[in-house]
Amino acid sequence: MKKIMKRLLTAILTFATVVTTLPATQQVHAADSVYTTTEGKAGTIVKVDNGGIEIKSFEESITIADGQTAYCIDINTDFKSGYKNRINAEDRMSDEQITDVALSLEYVKEYAKKHTSLSNTQVYLLEQCVV
Repeated sequence: MKKIMKRLLTAILTFATVVTTLPATQQVHAADSVYTTTEGKAGTIVKVDNGGIEIKSFEESITIADGQTAYCIDINTDFKSGYKNRINAEDRMSDEQITDVALSLEYVKEYAKKHTSLSNTQVYLLEQCVV
């Protein structure tokens, strides 16, 4: 009986060793994250309902990620500096929606170039609101 138990235990351990040394068939990748910072406040955003009643107001921060201006597409999310997961817009928006946002953002940038009296913070607020 002891010989059978030893052989069975040896077989189980051998099988476990073989299984754990096989290469993984599915690789796990870390989330694509980026460190974000703020470069001051751009101004106050006031969120109102359809009846014109103020729901919420907050100070909008100028957001920088990887040295470029970043925009948040969720107005219900409060921004805090630190590591954030970068999300591809194609995962949440249709190609038509992405094109609309990109064209609107480009329009605001061209508008700002022609209207030099606008401050950098005003331009950022316009861009963030369009996004």
